[in-house]
Amino acid sequence: MAQKLIVFTIHLGVIGFLSFWNVKLDPISMITLILAIGFSIEFSAHVTYGFVSGPADLNPRERCIDTLEKLAWPMVHGSMSTILGVLVLAFIDSYMVRVFFKTIFLVLVIGVFHALVILPILLHDTVPYGEQLASKIYGNKQSIKNSSKREVIDQKK
Repeated sequence: MAQKLIVFTIHLGVIGFLSFWNVKLDPISMITLILAIGFSIEFSAHVTYGFVSGPADLNPRERCIDTLEKLAWPMVHGSMSTILGVLVLAFIDSYMVRVFFKTIFLVLVIGVFHALVILPILLHDTVPYGEQLASKIYGNKQSIKNSSKREVIDQKK
């Protein structure tokens, strides 16, 4: 749920900034937005996976810190290298190329911000609800990660 919300808000921000930069919602801008969905999913998927697969004995705040310690710099470096790679396109005098550059630039900047700031806040705040749901399903209070491990162990028996 949090990941869908993040992808939606990233694209809402990109469309807003594109309209601020006088880019019309034409077929070229729509195609670049569809292509850019992959970038926005990638950032949030890495953070979500890092959070969920982190040590089960940590509380949600410690999991967020652990995830960001492991993923923040690689994500920033990856997005910066991609921006540097497409920066050359900003100087080409072609509408299609400029729209592509603006869209990719915005998705990278807004996507990294959402993945490193907003998504950890959402994950931190929604984990207690997931644990309540797991306790209702499995009968005792345990983390979501331990619940899935227990299910796999029960299936092996």
